[in-house]
Amino acid sequence: MPKEVQNQSIRKATRLIMKIVWLIDIALALGITARTKSLSYKSLVCLIPAVSLTLGLKFNLIKPQMQTYIMPIVPTVVTIFMAINKNDVNMLQTYLMITITLSLLYFDPKGHIIYSILTCLSIIIVNILFGRPIDLPTIGSTIARLVVFLTLCFTFVRSGRCLAEDAYKKSEESEQLITNLNETLQAIQTTCNELNKQVDHSNQNMSALTAANEIILSSIEETAEGLTGQTQGMRNILGLLESSNEKIAASVTLSEEMESTSQKVDEIILVNQNGIKEIQNAMHIIDDTVQIALEKSISLEANTNEIDTFLQQISNISKQTNLLALNASIEAARAGEHGAGFNVVAIEVQALAEETNQTVQNIYSVISLLHENIKATKEQVALGRNAITEGATLVSNTTASFEDMKNSIDLLQGNIHNEQENNRYVINSFNEIQENMKQFAEIVEKHNSIVNDINLSVQEQNSKFKDINSSMSVIKETGDKLNTLNALQSL
Repeated sequence: MPKEVQNQSIRKATRLIMKIVWLIDIALALGITARTKSLSYKSLVCLIPAVSLTLGLKFNLIKPQMQTYIMPIVPTVVTIFMAINKNDVNMLQTYLMITITLSLLYFDPKGHIIYSILTCLSIIIVNILFGRPIDLPTIGSTIARLVVFLTLCFTFVRSGRCLAEDAYKKSEESEQLITNLNETLQAIQTTCNELNKQVDHSNQNMSALTAANEIILSSIEETAEGLTGQTQGMRNILGLLESSNEKIAASVTLSEEMESTSQKVDEIILVNQNGIKEIQNAMHIIDDTVQIALEKSISLEANTNEIDTFLQQISNISKQTNLLALNASIEAARAGEHGAGFNVVAIEVQALAEETNQTVQNIYSVISLLHENIKATKEQVALGRNAITEGATLVSNTTASFEDMKNSIDLLQGNIHNEQENNRYVINSFNEIQENMKQFAEIVEKHNSIVNDINLSVQEQNSKFKDINSSMSVIKETGDKLNTLNALQSL
């Protein structure tokens, strides 16, 4: 039987035995846990051999040449540690014997001898330390049981070797096929390793792409929210612009009405200015007439004063004539009959003098009334002239006020016209802004729709990336399974 086939058979048997040891360790730990009804340090320590065997065989943490000397030490240390509790010494002794027996196919003869000697010495040292007598019959019976069990195991191994030789003879025809299969498996392993590397690299890239897509998706969602807010803001701004347009249009209408009203007021002011100018001209004429009347009154007063002088002279003459007539009457009375005619003349002259005096008095009365009327006329004319002067001043002030009012109205009309132009410019600007805002809102809505489409595309891409990741994971698992099968086949 070739050594390679023999080693393969031994490795397979060793793994089978190791699985049995591992199961016994687990069962023992569960038994201690069930008996103590708690997870104690005893049950945990019982798992140490199973863990050490698993690490040594499965993960190759312990080199094969070191396992012969390291593995027997673990149960020995466990035995000494667990022997602190006297009630568990017998149980540990039995456990160590079973471990030695089941580890038969794992260690070489040198390792078995070292392992067995250390185990027996551990049992003797534990009994001595705890003052227990060495029970040679028990140890002997245990060794006897061990020898019997070892004999059975050697018989089993020998039978297994015979079966292996028969199997080897039957498999000579398939050696070439196995060699080709091994080469194929090696190529598959290489391909699987390369595939795993590529899958890992692809997974890293896909993870990076997924993370980038998540960031892009978050940015797109934030952008969509911002665009939605901008759209709402644009709609609000459009509403405000429409409201402002309506108010400005109303302001334009009011300014047009104000302009029309100001034009009417301007026309009224022009009419009033013309009327005031006519009043000014009439008042100038009246002033001139009053001035002439005043001058005439003064001249008339002077004439009446001259008439007074003349009347005074006539009155004096009348008085002298009356005296002369009286003297003539006296002289006629003295003359007697010769002076009778002269007396008649004197009486007539005296009568004429009295009539003249009476006429002068009547003229005086008329002249006095005329003086009073002239004086009253002068006063009224003076008052009228003063009133005309004040009226002229008022008319001038009114004219100036109307002129200022006209200038103010003209300025107001200019301001209203400028305001109308500004309002029309603002309305045109608002209309342009409205059109631009509508276009911008349409663009924002289109962008929002595009962003939503991009969001859906990114989500679909993320879903595809996840599917690809899942496929990559399946491919990697398949590669791992192929590698595992290849490794098992190589063993």
